[in-house]
Amino acid sequence: MSSKMEKIKRSIINFLWMNKKKFELSIKYYLKTNFSNQKYDKCCVLKFDGRVYSGGLADRLKSAVLIYAICKTKDIPFKIYFSVPFKLQDILTPNMYNWIIAEKELTKSIFDTKIITSFIGKLELNYRNKKQIHSYNFGGGDINDINYQYHTNYSFSSLFQELFKPGEILSLQIDNMKKLIGGPYISVCFRFQSILGDFYEGEYYRKKGLTFDEKQKEELIESTVNSLLMISERHPNNTILVTADSSIFLSKINKIPKIWTIPGEIIHMEYTRNNAISVYRKSFLDLYMLSGGEKIYRVSGKGLYESGFPMVAAFMADKEIEYINL
Repeated sequence: MSSKMEKIKRSIINFLWMNKKKFELSIKYYLKTNFSNQKYDKCCVLKFDGRVYSGGLADRLKSAVLIYAICKTKDIPFKIYFSVPFKLQDILTPNMYNWIIAEKELTKSIFDTKIITSFIGKLELNYRNKKQIHSYNFGGGDINDINYQYHTNYSFSSLFQELFKPGEILSLQIDNMKKLIGGPYISVCFRFQSILGDFYEGEYYRKKGLTFDEKQKEELIESTVNSLLMISERHPNNTILVTADSSIFLSKINKIPKIWTIPGEIIHMEYTRNNAISVYRKSFLDLYMLSGGEKIYRVSGKGLYESGFPMVAAFMADKEIEYINL
């Protein structure tokens, strides 16, 4: 099948899947009558409430920035309702734009709500006769695509800064970590998913991880360690800060000179519920520390995932990122 036909096929599948999700949401979660006289604000609400798969931290923050960009072009008030598996405002707070909305401010009737399920690049926003837009987004999209489509010149980093700043606890953790490192550093990110068997990211990746035998795991760890040594040689005057989703890997590199890791439990927020908020805050600390590097590297290949996590870290701080394939 040609690449053009494959692209058309994927588009059709995505269209059908997203409309199926929209129908399921409307049937399961929204009232079919409008008996309330309460007045609701017109706005676009990006919802992370556990009703649909929303991806990890990077996907969610990227969605927030890109939908905010579209709302700015259309002069539509933008809000975020992030309630699962924690409240976003308990970790990040509004900076120059107040995106917080309470549950009681959300429309409940399907007659008052325009439900959108989409990938960012295909998002269409308009009020029509609805009072609120509820956007359940599944990641994707690029700020350059939005700038091209709407003839704007937004930068991801400036929009991110308009929306977010670290809360008090996260800000203190960032400052303390930077003091411990003691100077400029280089950031490196690895995403093993479930290859080493110590990180849960759904059944698909758990089963995929079972296809790696012990020898393959050892070879992969050896390759990743060698990549770190190579990066360290490139930057002889810098500490190397490493984030990864494998405690096994992080324990292997902890004793290498000039290598720093961030302590704490590692989770994927889409697949963990009811944890202490300190556990979820660790992912934000990883992201902000990655973004603070003089340069950011993403290492992939040999089964490692081509993660969007370090990309968002680079975008939010307008930093250079280099991709290394093992």
